[in-house]
Amino acid sequence: MSVTFDQVNFSYPQKQVLENISLTIQPKKMVAIIGPNGGGKTTFLRLITGLLSPTSGKISIETTSPHKMGYVPQNLHFDRKFPISVLDLVLSPFIREVCWFGRYPESAKKKAY
Repeated sequence: MSVTFDQVNFSYPQKQVLENISLTIQPKKMVAIIGPNGGGKTTFLRLITGLLSPTSGKISIETTSPHKMGYVPQNLHFDRKFPISVLDLVLSPFIREVCWFGRYPESAKKKAY
């Protein structure tokens, strides 16, 4: 996969974050994005993933496998009191096998662990 930024600019309503960015990331190359807090690193990644669109300029992504890109945000906002455990989530495909006591069968638990 290659990523090309051609004179890309991005602004939030009250702040220009990226200005006139032009670069190409070649296939199979590893890139580090470093900079100070508020420097535009996360915005840059959101532009690559398509979560944001540039104010101006062009972003091109050439790939033969469009499903090989991911993004994990720095901060996840979730309700810590949400009534599900990791084990419940892993066992969720086996929900049909839950007995009327509300317990998963041992065979499902073995698969989960």
